[in-house]
Order: sequence, then structure tokens, then C-alpha cells
Amino acid sequence: MRAFRDRNSRRWDAVVGRESYGIQVLLFLPEGGGEMRKAVMVSITRLEAHRELDALTDAELCERLDRSQPWDSDTLFPD
Repeated sequence: MRAFRDRNSRRWDAVVGRESYGIQVLLFLPEGGGEMRKAVMVSITRLEAHRELDALTDAELCERLDRSQPWDSDTLFPD
């Protein structure tokens, strides 16, 4: 898990999750509650996903958050 602040100084936790068919995703959980969000990861395995998360800078986490979609969205991830 990683904690970071977005461009508006709101604190978020980013954790590794998994969608159906084993797709690894970043789950974004806002401090104090609110809409959870998700973004697809490049990694295939859980171990790779944790390494990918560890390697991301706060700026890169903000970029992923900006491109994320609501956690309960049924929309397929863009290519």
C-alpha cells in the first residue's frame, strides 16, 4: 500500500487489486471515504504488481488516478 496526495492535496491510499480474469489493478481509496477508483496495471502477476506499485512516483500515481475510473464501473479499460 502507498499513501500519496493528489494535485488538490487530498490524501489517497493506492493498493494492488485484481479484476476478473486476473487483470491487476491499482485501487485508489480516498482518505475520509468517498468514491473508490481503479486503474489497470501493466503487471501480470500479483508479485509484479506490488513491484510496479513500489516503483511508481507520487506524480505517476497522480497520473494513474487522473486516468482511473470508478471502482464499480462496468466499462472496459481502454487500451
